[in-house]
Amino acid sequence: MTTNITLLVHNRPRHTEQAITSLYQNTPNQSFNLVVVNDASDEETSDMLQRLTDLYGFYTYTFKDTIGIVGKVRNHAVSLVQEVYGQGALLYCSDNDVYFTEGWLADLIPNFELAEMVGFKLLGAYSHPYQQTERVYAGMGDYGIHEKQAVASQSWLMRWETWYEYGPLDSHAKGIGQSEDVAFTNKIRDSGWKIGTVYPDVVYSTGVTGSFGKPCPGADLVKNAVPKGVWCE
Repeated sequence: MTTNITLLVHNRPRHTEQAITSLYQNTPNQSFNLVVVNDASDEETSDMLQRLTDLYGFYTYTFKDTIGIVGKVRNHAVSLVQEVYGQGALLYCSDNDVYFTEGWLADLIPNFELAEMVGFKLLGAYSHPYQQTERVYAGMGDYGIHEKQAVASQSWLMRWETWYEYGPLDSHAKGIGQSEDVAFTNKIRDSGWKIGTVYPDVVYSTGVTGSFGKPCPGADLVKNAVPKGVWCE
């Protein structure tokens, strides 16, 4: 089973390096492919990204001018990963301010498949502290499947059919945190399906500020959840 992974980058070279390196170190290569979309990052980030591209062999697309619209950039990444690699079994959306733990995908997928049996269409590997749990379902092993009202697009696992039915994302609101992900997940919930995250997290958020330098909501809570040895800022 191959998972198509998309990852968005705008500046923040240290975040980007940690995210991509942890992905390749902690995920079997044959289980995924990766498209990175670089939204006109600074020279330091772009140079580092080129080195990682040469090292790991993933596909990178770079916008010459900053788009600054998360929905538009993510839509492009999703379209591109199909074009470059073909459609895999699953789609996973990510950002560059994350850390992938060892075996994260191997743990996430069986929990996703179990969640599908009780009406879930989307499962995240990470939950922001502000995203309150509505209900808990038994997951695989020691994991729980937590139903949520919203799941940030920083971590989305779904089948391609879900993207086709409820996407693409709104591509007009400039900046980050414009609720394009909430609108997407609301469509799923309004159709009678569930969304949620696996618990405990198998991916950690490492960004306490956004790509454009503003503090993220709940920054202190996010930082406190990052395990020792993982860099965050």
